[in-house]
Amino acid sequence: MEIIGTFYYPKSSKTQSAKLYFDKSSIRVLANDGSTLVNEDISYIKKNFQIFNTQSEINFTNGASFIASDRNIKIPLESNVSFFNRLLIKNKKVFATVFIITPLSLWIVLSSVLPIISNSIVKRIPDSSKSYISEQIFKDFSENYFIKSSLTESQKTGIINNFNDSLDRLGLDKNKYKLFFFKAEEIGINAFAFPDGKIVMTDSMVLLLEDNPNALLSILLHEVGHVENNHGLKLMVESLGYGIVISYLIGDIQGFTEILSTTGIFLMQASFSREHEIEADMFSLESLNKLGLTKDNFIYAFEKISDQNELEDFEKYLKYISTHPITEDRIKLAEEYKN
Repeated sequence: MEIIGTFYYPKSSKTQSAKLYFDKSSIRVLANDGSTLVNEDISYIKKNFQIFNTQSEINFTNGASFIASDRNIKIPLESNVSFFNRLLIKNKKVFATVFIITPLSLWIVLSSVLPIISNSIVKRIPDSSKSYISEQIFKDFSENYFIKSSLTESQKTGIINNFNDSLDRLGLDKNKYKLFFFKAEEIGINAFAFPDGKIVMTDSMVLLLEDNPNALLSILLHEVGHVENNHGLKLMVESLGYGIVISYLIGDIQGFTEILSTTGIFLMQASFSREHEIEADMFSLESLNKLGLTKDNFIYAFEKISDQNELEDFEKYLKYISTHPITEDRIKLAEEYKN
């Protein structure tokens, strides 16, 4: 049986169209040119449980994944749903009764523990799902907000090279991160990261800090801090509430992914919590210190952004602080940080 879909490389945002074949003992995924992408014993492979009419997803032991293009395709492999969850699914009346009788108590419990368990949840989201979520949100932004950058290739190359060199020196995987530059009047002076490591920086931000490349680097490292700590996914999970947690708990990772990708466009515009921002700030400050750069670069960047309230770009400044709250406490934190 041949199944057409998308192959997601392990620990990477790279994807490509592929075809899946399986028999009683093995499963193979081939590229369009016929080369083998993965060949594995079928007994080691699990597929995500299908619900909400989402595509079948197969996860391989090396971290790679395959998602069928056709939602109607049913891949005859054992699902990775627990016995208890299978029992609930088979006994629909019991399942319905649980959710009719206990929604309020469930909401109370989860509203208290959600911030705690969201950390565990996002750590188990596969890279293929992060990539899918990010691609959908990026596509929405590209269609509705982004305009081709006016920066020169020399300007962009200089920033990218400095960023990649810094990631290497920090021992971080530079292949995980990719910079994009756009004009975006609706977003203004801004920079933000997607769950899979894409980082967007607007022309306005680059031009504001072009006199200090290391100040610009401090902003990028702040965004890396959000990615490394999964802040974007945590925000999405916590904002969507207990419904998405139930989807996750019953093993519906693909349904979980679909929900995040379709609502992420709105959540990406929401503010991170004060704790998330401070955590990302500390990541940037500690990274600058490891690179032999002073905290003054970080302070300069945020003071320069803050100073926009005295200039004609006040509206753009407001757009930045709506997604990256700037407080005196955060700048004070940087001033008190010891290199």
